[in-house]
Amino acid sequence: MLEKIDITYLYYIPFVLSAIFSLKSFWLKWPRHLRTFSIYLFVTLTVEVLANIWKWEMFKFFGKSDHNIFILNISMIVGRAILLFYFFQLLSSTRTKKIIALLIPVYLIFSLINYFLIQKPDNVNTFSVNLGSILVIFFCIRYFTELLSANEIYRLHKLPEFWIATGTFIYFLSSLPFITSFDLLARDNSLAYIMEIFMNINDVLTIFTYTLYLIAYLCRPHPKSQYKPLSSPH
Repeated sequence: MLEKIDITYLYYIPFVLSAIFSLKSFWLKWPRHLRTFSIYLFVTLTVEVLANIWKWEMFKFFGKSDHNIFILNISMIVGRAILLFYFFQLLSSTRTKKIIALLIPVYLIFSLINYFLIQKPDNVNTFSVNLGSILVIFFCIRYFTELLSANEIYRLHKLPEFWIATGTFIYFLSSLPFITSFDLLARDNSLAYIMEIFMNINDVLTIFTYTLYLIAYLCRPHPKSQYKPLSSPH
């Protein structure tokens, strides 16, 4: 049990550190999208800590079960909405910005309907989570294409946005099969070994992703003009 706890919660080290270091984006007045991503880190961290506290002790005070998926659903849905707003601020294409501005309220409305009426709070909201993941993956790719078509050559390892997009793209793309099949794996005991493999892979991916986020906020700030990867707004 101790070994599993150590492995599962190891990701909190880069997670907490990335959130703490992201605060410098506010006092150094980094571009808004990097401050938005800092908010994403703190919102996600707060909800996940709350979910763990619920599972350990809080559920007893409410006379409920220790099942905390209803909290994690909120974390995954709200987190993806914030990420969409992050890309709205980051990307240069006017057309893309209009699409994201339309998608955010549509996604939130759909997720609320799914949360309360379709898949319900106590089941993994795979419809909402997968839809949000696919959208985020698409806009990660859009960022990479803007970066490739930029008029200037950038040192990628010095771009916070590059580390954020890389970590987000790899994690969300890799976790799609796991989220999609979660309900089936959870119901069928004969597939428990597959669930354990997925969970172990997810632990590694989570540590990797938050380490990249930490690297992003350890980068030295660039002049504001260099944060825009594409000079053309179209």
